[in-house]
Amino acid sequence: MDVSGQILTFLHNQATPPQPLGPQPRTPRKLPPQLRREVRQIYSSLDVDEEVLYKDGECFTSVHNKGVTRMIIQAVKDGNGSYRESQMKMACRNIHDNLRRRAREETLGVTDQKKKEKKHRSRQERLRTDRVEVGKKILSKDDLKFLEAAPRKLMSDEEAGENKTWIVRHPRWRSPRLTRIVQKCQAILDKQVTSKRNSHVRQDTGLLSDRPMPTDVASCYLDVDWERGDGSPSGGEGSPSGGEGSPSGGEGSPSGGEGSPSGGEGSLSESEGNLSGVQKLAASETPSESEISSSEE
Repeated sequence: MDVSGQILTFLHNQATPPQPLGPQPRTPRKLPPQLRREVRQIYSSLDVDEEVLYKDGECFTSVHNKGVTRMIIQAVKDGNGSYRESQMKMACRNIHDNLRRRAREETLGVTDQKKKEKKHRSRQERLRTDRVEVGKKILSKDDLKFLEAAPRKLMSDEEAGENKTWIVRHPRWRSPRLTRIVQKCQAILDKQVTSKRNSHVRQDTGLLSDRPMPTDVASCYLDVDWERGDGSPSGGEGSPSGGEGSPSGGEGSPSGGEGSPSGGEGSLSESEGNLSGVQKLAASETPSESEISSSEE
């Protein structure tokens, strides 16, 4: 190639626009925990009187809030923080977003309700965790696996009552199997709690939770037929009433029967053999002598 050709090639290369840079790595969505902690500490240490805090009524990119962000980022750099600029801005934005959300919740009056729901969820999760730990010692493998897979929402509702008590309201739609497993584990936990000082005592009043049946739970954990009955579960968690061997009413009850000495409505009439409806039912349920003799043979 002659000299003129080299010159033309050089001029052509000079006229070629620069190639764009390759894609830059994006800022990770998950920030380092140390960075989040540093940014929160720096923001908490700012002087309120100097109006150097974020204004939740303004957007993050407002003039005032930008100044607060620059101040925080500079403080992180002064502390020898080796973080990307975009990461530090994201940590600052998280603080601003949290402030705006809290202000909005206070305006709507839902702050107290959210705190109550959070406590309720935490209490249910602790109940489930404690019962699983106890179940590892007393349950069979199948029952333990069944309990471990049960979600938090299947635990009872427990609210703080007077004199350090928990008012228990168990779900009416919970399966009998899970209820039996929970009762067995809770009996051990109740013995452990009563031996501690300043502990709350669970008080089962027989009240049922008004929570609706969840739709995202496996059917094996639910009593799908609960609406067909009277809505009362067969025994609550640690409930002393309503179960087999109840002293009130049932077979062999000493009160009310054939030949009861107490008169009144429904007693035998003057005509022989005229039984009341209750006595007829009792007579029909009582085996006859022929049935007894045939069974003995």
